[in-house]
Amino acid sequence: MSTYDAAKAEVRFPAPSASVQGDVKANRGFIDLAVTGALAINDIVNLAKLPAKHLPVDCIIDTDAVDTGSAVVLNFEIYDPVGDDSYAINTGSIVGRAGGIDRMDELAALRMPIIDNDCYLRAVVATGPTTGATTGKLAATLMYRGAEVLDR
Repeated sequence: MSTYDAAKAEVRFPAPSASVQGDVKANRGFIDLAVTGALAINDIVNLAKLPAKHLPVDCIIDTDAVDTGSAVVLNFEIYDPVGDDSYAINTGSIVGRAGGIDRMDELAALRMPIIDNDCYLRAVVATGPTTGATTGKLAATLMYRGAEVLDR
């Protein structure tokens, strides 16, 4: 198992925060398989940050084929490193088999609690690829808003 961090998930790139109620921001991150190498089962890819006291609105997953076969299954989630909790964004995505676009399709992240620290949008390789691709990108754009008093 390896953990990869997209540049947008690193400390040196703070995620933009929503300063007005109803303001929606976006943070897009990616990894390049030519740099990281092929993905394997249980690998974790931290793609982007969700700033403290913000909540997800939507997520667009865009990727090239990360598997030259047809076995890879990816789970996308919001991960809280302090509480060691995760909130599903898209579970069982097969978009990495041929590449393409997938969307947020789980309620968990929409109903997650307000968290006082930065969290990560991450991909977890649930089923490893038949033969992992060594070129292409795994990317996602996380849209989010500032939490409101009524969200508690």
